Amino acid sequence: MSEAIAEPATTAAPAPAKPLCYRQAFYRKQTGRITEEEYFHYIFQHLIKSGMQHKGDEYARAELEDIDPLGYSLNQWIVRMEPVDDTTPFEEVFNTFRASNGNTNDLKTALDKIKPYDAGATGIGAYESNVRKSLALFALQERNAEVLQWLLKDGIEFEEGFEDEVRRVQKKKDPVTWKVLQDEVQRTGREWANKKRPRHGHPLDWGK
Repeated sequence: MSEAIAEPATTAAPAPAKPLCYRQAFYRKQTGRITEEEYFHYIFQHLIKSGMQHKGDEYARAELEDIDPLGYSLNQWIVRMEPVDDTTPFEEVFNTFRASNGNTNDLKTALDKIKPYDAGATGIGAYESNVRKSLALFALQERNAEVLQWLLKDGIEFEEGFEDEVRRVQKKKDPVTWKVLQDEVQRTGREWANKKRPRHGHPLDWGK
């Protein structure tokens, strides 16, 4: 009597990862449950046409400002821009910053891949200028003086989160970054705000 041939076991395809909101992505990165690269992927899923939009994303800014200034910076412009088909170039800018240790040539190459999106851009500002603004905050948080200086010289829009981080830079602890920030004051004649400003105020009015 021949033995019955068992059917090969099948393995179900893994379920796609559940999209995370801004706050969830931040906390999971902080606790090591996701990598920094995954963090940026989840954040930029809010910009993709087929991505998940969470109820209240447009109201998340006030809370994010305190717990995740970088996520706050990204959220500020992502919710106002036209969704795109592929967010890979946006993610690559921030991943390149980390992978290349802030090599400006590599970052220029990565930013060039975003320029085509601006041809038909709608919303507040352009994609590339918004990415540069958030990248400048990332560079400041990481005390990467070379990238910070490059972005400041090119010109960026200053946000309250950026000014908050400026106030955390210590001359003795972060002398190179501190000098870049002081040189920017000398170059532009614009002093950094010396205290936190109301949430709804224009950056050019800070310090008055």
